[in-house]
Amino acid sequence: MLGDKGLNLEKAISMCKAAETAAQVRVNKRRQYSRSHRPLPTLERDDVVRLKGNTWSQKSTVTAPAGPRSFFVRTNNKTTSRRKRHHLLATKENPSPEVSSSDTDDELNDEDRSHTRSRRKKPAAPLNLGGPKDSREHLSG
Repeated sequence: MLGDKGLNLEKAISMCKAAETAAQVRVNKRRQYSRSHRPLPTLERDDVVRLKGNTWSQKSTVTAPAGPRSFFVRTNNKTTSRRKRHHLLATKENPSPEVSSSDTDDELNDEDRSHTRSRRKKPAAPLNLGGPKDSREHLSG
């Protein structure tokens, strides 16, 4: 009987150690995550940013906010695209002379935004197989 109580005590001790270890792992993970994650600085119109790709090499200018966490940006080759904030790296570079806010105000209309819409296919038009144009014609004739 004493041996059974000893096993239960050993089991209880190992369970306590496992719980302590799990708690320490959670604390370490939280510390490591918080060390590298900080709030991103806010972006304003005409701020120069770099776009995330394989590298941060493409220079762009913020033209307008596109939602709570996204922006329209204009690249040096005059294309406008919508990017999420975490894909934009704020820099202290001077904006390119060919991209200015007056250009982007006029050009940021439906034509430029068309490529940012969803890529769902439009429903196909109803197929006309040469039947009567109106169902009443078919019934009366």
